[in-house]
Amino acid sequence: MPLTLTNVICLDFEASAIGARSYPIEVAVVDCDTDFGRSWLIKPERWWLEGGLWSSESAAVHGIELAQLVDRGTPAETVARELAAACAGKTVLCDGGEHDLRWLVTLFAAIEQAPPFELTDYHAFAWNLAARSGRRPDVAIGRSVAEAHVRYPVTHRAEQDARHLAEMLRLIAGWP
Repeated sequence: MPLTLTNVICLDFEASAIGARSYPIEVAVVDCDTDFGRSWLIKPERWWLEGGLWSSESAAVHGIELAQLVDRGTPAETVARELAAACAGKTVLCDGGEHDLRWLVTLFAAIEQAPPFELTDYHAFAWNLAARSGRRPDVAIGRSVAEAHVRYPVTHRAEQDARHLAEMLRLIAGWP
């Protein structure tokens, strides 16, 4: 019998660069139980542009141009509020550690609030899920990485990468 993944969300960010002055440019969440996903391109705040770092190397990886964000991005305030609503009452998993936390805090600074939810370490959650399934975690995770990559290759776009993470958990939990 598969393990449940009710109230578990995978979150992924794309950012302007890697480092202390980077800022979030895209965020997505995927519900592990329902497979519902949502992503937002984030219009940079003025103070992000003035004091932040934009990396052409990062742009080459995720394929998002600064002009695209400025012209078509959703205001950071709107993204923060909608993301908070999407994550309310959920276990929110991310695999980017301190980077994701910094980008989450930066996003919520746009509305002068602390994030209303915590980020939980994806890797620790996956390991514990595999152990609860009665399988060797290293083997279960290794197999799930390979299969999830076939279904949802990592593209360095937030929703696709969050779907990849959610699919890995579904496979570890014993879902078809």
